[in-house]
Amino acid sequence: MATVPGLPKVNQARQAMVKAVRLAGPEEFIRPFLDRGTQIIPLLTLVLRTEKLTAGTRRWAHVEAGGGENRSQ
Repeated sequence: MATVPGLPKVNQARQAMVKAVRLAGPEEFIRPFLDRGTQIIPLLTLVLRTEKLTAGTRRWAHVEAGGGENRSQ
């Protein structure tokens, strides 16, 4: 079975983002995400597609990933 180059790093990044989203989402703590700008949108989108999140955290992450009209402050 061949491995995909870079896949372990993507999985590590996804796992770290899952932890960050689960901690930040309920409190709508967004400063670290805003500081990264649009660079994190693909990773947030991956988390939204692959992880089980609470409804509130999912809504928050969806807005932060650019899927909503009103971003939190």
